[in-house]
Amino acid sequence: RSIRLAGTDFDAVGNLALLRRPLMAVHCRRHWTETEQQNFTNKCLAAAESGTVLIGAFISTNEKNIHKALREKQLPLIHIVENGFNDLYKPVGQAFYATAEGNLLQLAPWPYRSESHTISREQCKALNEMAEGIAGYASRA
Repeated sequence: RSIRLAGTDFDAVGNLALLRRPLMAVHCRRHWTETEQQNFTNKCLAAAESGTVLIGAFISTNEKNIHKALREKQLPLIHIVENGFNDLYKPVGQAFYATAEGNLLQLAPWPYRSESHTISREQCKALNEMAEGIAGYASRA
């Protein structure tokens, strides 16, 4: 509960040691062409295979595809999640195994909400900025 990273408090579940490795933020831009998206995906996967931990909210389709590829290759990642963790939270499915193997850290900047809602553009933007801030902070530390 309440770890401070790049000026923001997060609740965390998973391998905190991933924060000590080189980090790269995953944030695809809406205005990118398909070629630019693919080039960025290739750059991300090459970095991950070389030991860099990718960090992001993994919201857009291309970001979700990067997330899926990381999971399939069992590469470590840090996922900034939009909804917090309740007191009994534990990762489920593939996230459970990735966490158990030390390949996943989930960070939640906001408290848990039991009601469903649609994430806003402002929230998406904030999550992406958090990922970039943490990656930038880690590279200076």
